Amino acid sequence: MNYVVPKVPSSVKLLYIDSDPIAYHGACGVEKTTYNFVNKLSGDETQMFPDARTAKHWLKDQCEVAEMLGTSFDPDEWERMSHKEVRSEGEAIKATKSTLNSWLKYAKGIPFKGYLTERGVTKTKDVEGLEDRYQGKRGTIVPVHLEACRDYLLSCPEFHLLKGGFEADAACISGAEKRGKKGMLLSIDKDLRQAEGTYCMDMTYLKTKTKAPMIFYSGDDGVGEIWHCPIKSKPKLKKLTGVGFKFLCYQAMAGDTSDGYYGLKGVGQETVLNLLADCRTHKECLDAMYRFYEARGDVTYQSWDGQTVTKTPLELMHQHLWLAYQERSPSDEFSFDKYDWMI
Repeated sequence: MNYVVPKVPSSVKLLYIDSDPIAYHGACGVEKTTYNFVNKLSGDETQMFPDARTAKHWLKDQCEVAEMLGTSFDPDEWERMSHKEVRSEGEAIKATKSTLNSWLKYAKGIPFKGYLTERGVTKTKDVEGLEDRYQGKRGTIVPVHLEACRDYLLSCPEFHLLKGGFEADAACISGAEKRGKKGMLLSIDKDLRQAEGTYCMDMTYLKTKTKAPMIFYSGDDGVGEIWHCPIKSKPKLKKLTGVGFKFLCYQAMAGDTSDGYYGLKGVGQETVLNLLADCRTHKECLDAMYRFYEARGDVTYQSWDGQTVTKTPLELMHQHLWLAYQERSPSDEFSFDKYDWMI
């Protein structure tokens, strides 16, 4: 079974676009932040650095030079300052249009629906009792023209705003799955590759040397697969990728740091890859996972809100799958019943 297809299949009649990143990319594209350091005692300033990494390296270099020469340098005396330059709202909207068009050129004129998530609402998985707060480490800095870029997209008839904490990516996966091979997702969010029985065009691959997205397909049964994806620039580095239900299982067990959940301690990509290698059905995947969780027994942890929580193997497995799972409707959430599975 080939889980990556070379071009948009002729069966696809409607696209579902996760549009939050398009507005964000357009708003960020007209902002440039530079950095320098100011000495808290003397007021002396360094030169400007083009990014935070270069600034960090300067501070590290000063410490190393001082140690080599036997002089003194106290990094705590230096405060990093940021300087943001923002171009006009019109340029931000133009950048948003450009990003959208760069996605649509791979769609070959196929009609589409775009969805944006309502801002400022509590995420449905941001609840107490979890070991780590869901998406708790995401930055709070908002690009200056983000609202203008979102408003531009929403002024177009193809785009829709979702309310009540239901996320755009969930609406996209739901719509595409209902259409099966007649639908396809477009997103930079790897989570949407959990989609079963439909196509997912992953736009993150636009940043690779090929400068073209990859189209994933889980197979008709939706089980999918996980595998090592070679990285030409870093041949020794192994990156695991996947699609379908197996990819959901992988995210649940290994965690997803971008969303602030970390799966089972000590479990990484190799463990999950080997565990699910011979699984061919949803039931076999869940059976294999449960045997692994059961072998570890009950788990006690301190939750992010200060509770001492103890979970049985089944409860912890359910929690991890629930965190990773992409809901298909405002009332949907992960359940074992959906897969006719029980221990």
